[in-house]
Amino acid sequence: MKQALICFTKEPVMGKVKTRLARSIGDSKAFEIYKLLLENILTMQLKTSIKKFVSVYPYTKEYATHFESWECFTQIGMSFGARMAHAFEYVFAQGFERVVLIGGDIALIDAAIIDDAFASLVSSDAILGQTIDGGYYLIGFTKKSFTTKPFLIDFSHDVFAQTLTALNPLHVKLGKTLFDIDELADVRALHTLNLQTQLSLGIKKILQDLPKISVIIPVYFEKDNITKTILHLRNNAKDNDFEIILCDTPEKTTIDSVADLHVRTCLAPKASRSQQLNTGSAHACGEILLFVHADTLLPKDWDAFILKLYEEERDFAAAFKLGIKTENLFIKLIAFFANVRVFFTNTPYGDQAQSFSASVFHTIAGYDEIELMEDIAIIKKLHVRKKRVHIFDAKVFTSDRRWKKEGILYTTFRNRLLSILYFFGVSPKKLKRYYKFSQKVPLS
Repeated sequence: MKQALICFTKEPVMGKVKTRLARSIGDSKAFEIYKLLLENILTMQLKTSIKKFVSVYPYTKEYATHFESWECFTQIGMSFGARMAHAFEYVFAQGFERVVLIGGDIALIDAAIIDDAFASLVSSDAILGQTIDGGYYLIGFTKKSFTTKPFLIDFSHDVFAQTLTALNPLHVKLGKTLFDIDELADVRALHTLNLQTQLSLGIKKILQDLPKISVIIPVYFEKDNITKTILHLRNNAKDNDFEIILCDTPEKTTIDSVADLHVRTCLAPKASRSQQLNTGSAHACGEILLFVHADTLLPKDWDAFILKLYEEERDFAAAFKLGIKTENLFIKLIAFFANVRVFFTNTPYGDQAQSFSASVFHTIAGYDEIELMEDIAIIKKLHVRKKRVHIFDAKVFTSDRRWKKEGILYTTFRNRLLSILYFFGVSPKKLKRYYKFSQKVPLS
């Protein structure tokens, strides 16, 4: 019985492949990972006699050499689903009786999974292999059972579930659940498996070249402060194993002023600090994420504190003690009692430079995208998981500009009241109405 395997992928063109991954590690490294993933599939040694095709989008002959002994053809169709359906129709039209299609970015796929998929089609109408993000990496049919219904779904969400429903009433065999490589977190997940394959060794080399810490700074009308913050950050680092990412709003209130500071920049979808923090993290390369306010100065050897903790505890959350750069005794007392509060509640605020290993940050799905209190909400998520936040025995110093501008008593009373109301369940959306917001003074 004639059998065919289709690798469904894009042409190997830098800047056109692994674009989500490229946001954090750049086009060049993302391209290298794409080539490693593709080579992993193209060099598989299958036990059974299977004709191998590559369905490419788009397809130009100058790239045919990448696919060696695989027969290439162009994807045709206006949508992702239509192009997959065409791939099956193209191969079935050549007389093949069992056809399996796989994605080109599945790191853990191997010959055994492919051989098992074809074996499943002896007694089943279809085979479907799920990815952990709710999609699928493998789908196959016999010629008699093939249907285009699964390719008419909405591919923007719940792809596996929709596909399974569309395959009804066919008898569907489910394959192994694997993960695809879309984000840097997926690359690191593969690396932690410590496999001694050519793919894994190539991934290891790429990861070794990335900075260990990503410092993410949300900015909003911070042209007067940001240069000082960045220079202080660099001058007080023990080593140079970090990157700095500024995340601005669509208004671009700050990043145009930092062209000479050698930092990476990005824009959040709207003027929301929680979205800025998450957008910055999506662009980050580091194994550690450090979130710093634009008016906060880090202590001497700040990176040494973080890296030492990371060596001791790979999955960590941490923050520094709070200092306020001021000559006002009352404001100094505010900082003192803030540290007392943190000692008893283990709830450091955002102006204490919250930091997380990337694994922890992604496990808890980052900051909740709410109007206020995102810094408290993320700590609450950690506490629900019985995870304490380590408090470093060193202080960050934040500016006293908020207290000077809005009044010491008013600002202190308002901040404590809002925190209490949030603790008792008042929504951040309602609380924001009572938070005085000035374009010239970002939320802190």
